[in-house]
Amino acid sequence: VNDAVPDGMESRPGLRVGNRLWLIGGSAVHWDHKSKRICYYDLEHPAKGWQDATVTGSDGFAARMGHACVVVDDSTLWVMGGLGPYECLADVWQFKIGSNRDTLHGTELKASSEWKPRCLFSAVNFNGLIWVGGGVSAPNGKALGDLWSTPSSTTSWTPRPKGKLEYVVANAIGTGMAFCDKTLFTMVTNRTGG
Repeated sequence: VNDAVPDGMESRPGLRVGNRLWLIGGSAVHWDHKSKRICYYDLEHPAKGWQDATVTGSDGFAARMGHACVVVDDSTLWVMGGLGPYECLADVWQFKIGSNRDTLHGTELKASSEWKPRCLFSAVNFNGLIWVGGGVSAPNGKALGDLWSTPSSTTSWTPRPKGKLEYVVANAIGTGMAFCDKTLFTMVTNRTGG
Protein backbone atom coordinates (compact mmCIF):
# COMPACT_ATOMS: atom_id res chain seq x y z
CA VAL A 1 0.00 0.00 0.00
CA ASN A 2 2.78 2.44 0.93
CA ASP A 3 4.44 2.14 -2.50
CA ALA A 4 1.18 3.15 -4.19
CA VAL A 5 0.45 6.30 -2.16
CA PRO A 6 -0.21 9.16 -4.61
CA ASP A 7 2.62 11.67 -5.10
CA GLY A 8 2.46 14.41 -2.51
CA MET A 9 0.13 12.43 -0.19
CA GLU A 10 2.80 10.59 1.81
CA SER A 11 2.48 12.62 5.02
CA ARG A 12 -1.26 13.33 5.01
CA PRO A 13 -3.53 12.35 7.91
CA GLY A 14 -5.18 9.01 7.24
CA LEU A 15 -8.16 7.07 8.53
CA ARG A 16 -9.65 3.62 8.08
CA VAL A 17 -13.41 3.29 7.74
CA GLY A 18 -14.59 -0.23 7.01
CA ASN A 19 -12.56 -1.58 4.10
CA ARG A 20 -11.34 1.81 2.91
CA LEU A 21 -8.28 3.84 3.81
CA TRP A 22 -8.68 7.62 3.43
CA LEU A 23 -5.97 10.29 3.05
CA ILE A 24 -7.29 13.79 3.72
CA GLY A 25 -5.90 17.24 3.01
CA GLY A 26 -2.38 18.51 3.36
CA SER A 27 0.74 17.43 5.17
CA ALA A 28 0.97 16.50 8.81
CA VAL A 29 4.39 18.19 9.08
CA HIS A 30 5.28 20.47 6.13
CA TRP A 31 3.99 24.07 6.35
CA ASP A 32 3.98 24.63 2.60
CA HIS A 33 2.16 21.40 1.68
CA LYS A 34 -1.46 22.50 2.08
CA SER A 35 -4.23 20.69 0.23
CA LYS A 36 -7.88 19.73 0.35
CA ARG A 37 -7.45 16.62 -1.79
CA ILE A 38 -9.09 13.43 -0.49
CA CYS A 39 -8.04 9.97 -1.73
CA TYR A 40 -9.17 6.47 -0.81
CA TYR A 41 -7.81 2.95 -1.11
CA ASP A 42 -10.20 0.00 -1.30
CA LEU A 43 -8.70 -2.87 0.68
CA GLU A 44 -11.03 -5.33 -1.10
CA HIS A 45 -9.81 -4.20 -4.56
CA PRO A 46 -6.10 -3.37 -4.10
CA ALA A 47 -5.39 -3.57 -7.84
CA LYS A 48 -7.30 -0.29 -8.29
CA GLY A 49 -4.74 1.50 -6.13
CA TRP A 50 -5.35 4.94 -4.63
CA GLN A 51 -8.18 6.93 -6.19
CA ASP A 52 -9.41 10.50 -5.81
CA ALA A 53 -12.75 10.67 -4.02
CA THR A 54 -15.66 12.61 -5.47
CA VAL A 55 -16.38 15.31 -2.87
CA THR A 56 -19.54 17.44 -2.81
CA GLY A 57 -20.71 20.23 -0.50
CA SER A 58 -17.18 21.29 0.38
CA ASP A 59 -16.84 24.61 -1.46
CA GLY A 60 -15.79 26.39 1.74
CA PHE A 61 -13.41 23.65 2.87
CA ALA A 62 -10.00 25.34 2.86
CA ALA A 63 -6.74 23.71 1.86
CA ARG A 64 -4.85 22.94 5.07
CA MET A 65 -1.99 21.11 6.78
CA GLY A 66 -1.43 19.98 10.35
CA HIS A 67 -5.15 19.27 10.81
CA ALA A 68 -6.76 16.41 12.70
CA CYS A 69 -9.19 13.77 11.44
CA VAL A 70 -11.39 11.33 13.35
CA VAL A 71 -13.79 8.54 12.44
CA VAL A 72 -17.17 9.36 14.01
CA ASP A 73 -19.01 6.24 12.83
CA ASP A 74 -18.94 3.78 9.93
CA SER A 75 -19.93 6.46 7.42
CA THR A 76 -18.79 9.76 8.97
CA LEU A 77 -15.41 11.51 9.19
CA TRP A 78 -14.57 14.81 10.87
CA VAL A 79 -11.76 17.10 9.75
CA MET A 80 -10.77 19.83 12.21
CA GLY A 81 -8.53 22.87 12.30
CA GLY A 82 -5.02 22.99 10.88
CA LEU A 83 -3.07 25.70 9.12
CA GLY A 84 -5.17 27.17 6.32
CA PRO A 85 -4.05 29.42 3.48
CA TYR A 86 -3.23 32.35 5.81
CA GLU A 87 -3.67 31.34 9.45
CA CYS A 88 -4.62 28.50 11.77
CA LEU A 89 -8.24 27.33 11.73
CA ALA A 90 -10.73 26.22 14.38
CA ASP A 91 -13.34 24.83 12.02
CA VAL A 92 -15.06 21.43 12.08
CA TRP A 93 -16.08 19.70 8.84
CA GLN A 94 -18.16 16.55 8.62
CA PHE A 95 -17.76 14.27 5.60
CA LYS A 96 -20.41 11.60 5.06
CA ILE A 97 -19.47 8.61 2.93
CA GLY A 98 -22.02 8.00 0.16
CA SER A 99 -23.74 4.70 -0.54
CA ASN A 100 -21.28 3.88 -3.34
CA ARG A 101 -18.39 4.37 -0.84
CA ASP A 102 -16.48 6.52 -3.41
CA THR A 103 -18.20 9.83 -2.68
CA LEU A 104 -18.01 12.15 0.32
CA HIS A 105 -20.47 14.93 1.12
CA GLY A 106 -19.02 17.75 3.21
CA THR A 107 -20.86 19.96 5.68
CA GLU A 108 -19.25 22.62 7.84
CA LEU A 109 -20.48 21.89 11.36
CA LYS A 110 -18.84 24.88 12.97
CA ALA A 111 -16.81 27.66 11.40
CA SER A 112 -15.14 28.53 14.70
CA SER A 113 -15.04 26.23 17.71
CA GLU A 114 -14.58 27.20 21.33
CA TRP A 115 -11.02 25.88 21.20
CA LYS A 116 -8.42 28.25 19.79
CA PRO A 117 -7.28 27.94 16.16
CA ARG A 118 -4.43 25.42 15.96
CA CYS A 119 -2.30 23.14 13.86
CA LEU A 120 -0.22 20.03 14.61
CA PHE A 121 -2.66 18.81 17.26
CA SER A 122 -4.33 15.52 18.09
CA ALA A 123 -7.92 14.32 18.01
CA VAL A 124 -9.54 11.01 18.87
CA ASN A 125 -13.05 9.55 19.17
CA PHE A 126 -13.54 7.65 22.43
CA ASN A 127 -16.81 6.49 24.04
CA GLY A 128 -18.94 8.85 21.96
CA LEU A 129 -16.78 11.91 22.67
CA ILE A 130 -14.50 13.65 20.19
CA TRP A 131 -11.35 14.90 21.96
CA VAL A 132 -9.07 17.68 20.69
CA GLY A 133 -5.83 18.53 22.46
CA GLY A 134 -2.48 20.26 22.20
CA GLY A 135 -0.85 21.58 19.08
CA VAL A 136 0.46 25.05 18.35
CA SER A 137 -1.18 28.41 17.60
CA ALA A 138 0.85 28.84 14.38
CA PRO A 139 3.90 27.29 12.76
CA ASN A 140 6.66 27.83 15.31
CA GLY A 141 3.96 29.47 17.45
CA LYS A 142 2.78 29.15 21.03
CA ALA A 143 2.22 25.64 22.38
CA LEU A 144 -1.39 25.00 23.36
CA GLY A 145 -1.67 22.79 26.43
CA ASP A 146 -5.45 22.47 26.46
CA LEU A 147 -7.87 19.58 26.02
CA TRP A 148 -11.47 19.76 24.77
CA SER A 149 -14.29 17.29 24.16
CA THR A 150 -17.70 17.23 22.52
CA PRO A 151 -20.32 14.54 22.02
CA SER A 152 -20.13 13.29 18.44
CA SER A 153 -23.80 14.25 18.03
CA THR A 154 -23.03 17.99 18.54
CA THR A 155 -20.17 20.47 18.38
CA SER A 156 -20.63 21.94 21.84
CA TRP A 157 -17.05 21.80 23.13
CA THR A 158 -16.17 21.57 26.83
CA PRO A 159 -12.68 22.22 28.27
CA ARG A 160 -11.27 19.09 30.01
CA PRO A 161 -9.86 19.36 32.58
CA LYS A 162 -10.47 22.96 33.47
CA GLY A 163 -7.30 24.90 32.97
CA LYS A 164 -4.16 23.88 31.14
CA LEU A 165 -2.55 20.50 30.98
CA GLU A 166 0.71 20.09 32.82
CA TYR A 167 3.06 20.02 29.86
CA VAL A 168 4.75 22.48 27.55
CA VAL A 169 5.57 21.79 23.94
CA ALA A 170 8.50 23.85 22.65
CA ASN A 171 9.09 24.05 18.91
CA ALA A 172 6.50 21.32 18.61
CA ILE A 173 5.76 19.22 15.61
CA GLY A 174 2.68 18.08 17.53
CA THR A 175 1.22 15.80 20.13
CA GLY A 176 -0.21 12.33 19.85
CA MET A 177 -3.24 11.40 21.90
CA ALA A 178 -4.81 8.00 22.52
CA PHE A 179 -6.75 5.99 25.08
CA CYS A 180 -5.66 2.85 26.88
CA ASP A 181 -7.93 1.10 29.36
CA LYS A 182 -10.14 4.22 29.66
CA THR A 183 -7.15 6.46 30.36
CA LEU A 184 -6.09 9.31 28.12
CA PHE A 185 -2.39 9.50 27.47
CA THR A 186 -0.42 12.01 25.44
CA MET A 187 2.87 11.71 23.63
CA VAL A 188 4.76 14.95 23.11
CA THR A 189 7.34 15.27 20.36
CA ASN A 190 9.63 18.07 19.28
CA ARG A 191 11.44 16.24 16.50
CA THR A 192 11.85 18.41 13.43
CA GLY A 193 13.60 16.13 10.97
CA GLY A 194 14.29 12.58 9.91
